[in-house]
Order: sequence, then structure tokens, then C-alpha cells
Amino acid sequence: MGRERTIGLCRSISLASSDVRRVGARRREAWSEIFGSVALSYAREGDPSTTAALLRASAQLGLTHPWLDQAECFLLDQQTPEGRFGLFAREVSQCGGGGEAWSAYLSLSVEILWALAEVAALRAAPEQKLEG
Repeated sequence: MGRERTIGLCRSISLASSDVRRVGARRREAWSEIFGSVALSYAREGDPSTTAALLRASAQLGLTHPWLDQAECFLLDQQTPEGRFGLFAREVSQCGGGGEAWSAYLSLSVEILWALAEVAALRAAPEQKLEG
């Protein structure tokens, strides 16, 4: 599909209503494996932004798979001690210029945090149903 089409698909999933996002049990298993394998593929390529978009979309679809868990671990490994996400400080320092270095991290950090929040919400959903 390519990176741009993959991100476009993930954005369309995030804009869809929860009724449209419902995935049948038979399809959920296949889609979980597909989303997990593609997310790990982008993780191996060192693309945390696309990995985050895929992880967020999969959580919004209610998909779970060990490969999605590995993609989540990849994203968590991208966090620096300062709390931001992205391990491209050397590239930012080589750019020079008058821009603030933090601005390069902002978009990626938001994308990853959003994905992690969606995964946390998916994991909490069965617990909330039991409590209610």
C-alpha cells in the first residue's frame, strides 16, 4: 500500500463512527494479524509515526495481537529520559538554524501518546464492563 496510503487508511478509521468500526469475530483475527505485521514492518524500518498510526487504528477497531503488543513496545522504547518521543536528536542538532529543537519532537510525541491512549482505553474497556 505504501506509507501515504497506510496513513490515509488509519486516518479514515479514526474519523469513522464507532458503529462503522465494528469488526466481526472472524475478520478481527485476520485484521489483527495484518495490522500487527504491518506495524512491526514499519517499526523495523524505524518509522515510529506510521507505527503509531497503525497501533492507534488497530485499537480503535478493537484489534489485539502479540505483534501489536510488540509494536507498542517499540513505541515505548522511543521515549527519551526527558519524556519526549523520537531518537533523532543528532539529526536535529545538525540542522542548526533558529528553530527550537523541541518542535521537531512535538508532532511525533502527540502521535505516539495518542496511540498509547487508544491502546490503554481498549485494554480498560472489558474491565469497565465488569465493574458497571
